[in-house]
Amino acid sequence: MTLTTIFAGLALIAPAQSAVTLKPIKTVMGVRPLAMAAAPTGTRFAASLENNTIRVYDVVNMKVVRVLIGHPVPAYAVAWHPKGQMIASGDESARIFLWDIKTGAKVKEMRTHIRGIQNLSFDASGNFLLSTGKDDVVKVYDIRTGKEIRTIKGNGANFYSATYTPGGGFSVATLGDGIRAYAGAKVAKKYTAHSDKAVWDFDFHTPTNRLISAGRDGTAAVFDLKGAKRLNSLKGHEDWVVHVRITPNGRYAVTGSTDRTVRLWDLKTYKPAGVVENMTTVGSPIAITANGQYVAAVNMDDWLQVFELVPRQAK
Repeated sequence: MTLTTIFAGLALIAPAQSAVTLKPIKTVMGVRPLAMAAAPTGTRFAASLENNTIRVYDVVNMKVVRVLIGHPVPAYAVAWHPKGQMIASGDESARIFLWDIKTGAKVKEMRTHIRGIQNLSFDASGNFLLSTGKDDVVKVYDIRTGKEIRTIKGNGANFYSATYTPGGGFSVATLGDGIRAYAGAKVAKKYTAHSDKAVWDFDFHTPTNRLISAGRDGTAAVFDLKGAKRLNSLKGHEDWVVHVRITPNGRYAVTGSTDRTVRLWDLKTYKPAGVVENMTTVGSPIAITANGQYVAAVNMDDWLQVFELVPRQAK
């Protein structure tokens, strides 16, 4: 498929002494991503779009390698299977689809939430899928059978971005209780650092034992993953931090905010390494390719924009 691409212009601002920068390389006009997820290896990522489709891109030449068609309404959640052969997507009608990447066929459909899906996460084995619904319920599905096997209710808490974490448990961002780490159906610990305890998203990096939360107070908080102790805060955004991703080598983080910026952070110094302006007003979703070389985001026109990390970051 031929794509119309343009250079991203002069959107980049970076401190003069920054060791790494985000270099804009392509903008794909008319392609409006709602959620994105990087493949577990290589240079591919999946983007769910406003037109109800899921596209799989290879960043090397921005080729569309697969288009997944079947959602009746837009999907706001997408996740890549850890072995790479499958993608999960969840839409506003509460449908969750499992797709075979090689064929593009829908292989399973689950629909037990009563409101739209806002986040999906596979466990390390790839046998289980965690879903976060706008009904403030987290559900666990066995993807081998397509059956729901567990439900965790918010009981008054707003749930966002439930994600499997090391050891088989999962953590979930909440609107007023920070990040809850669950062991089974019980809360084992909490990550709290934001002034209003409101968190939209988080990411973690097991080798460096870090978890980073995206807060409504305009900061991203860095925690000790195992102990839940706050190590530092990433300060510089002027509005909600909505999305955060850590580079595969654990050296940098990228955040998307409703202040219309995407920011690059040095996780050794906890200082900003670069700022990209004129991004989407709703807070850009972020995908960082598994090889650590590219970042996908969404600009002020709500179009897909791709950056290169310079110098390239080894995994």
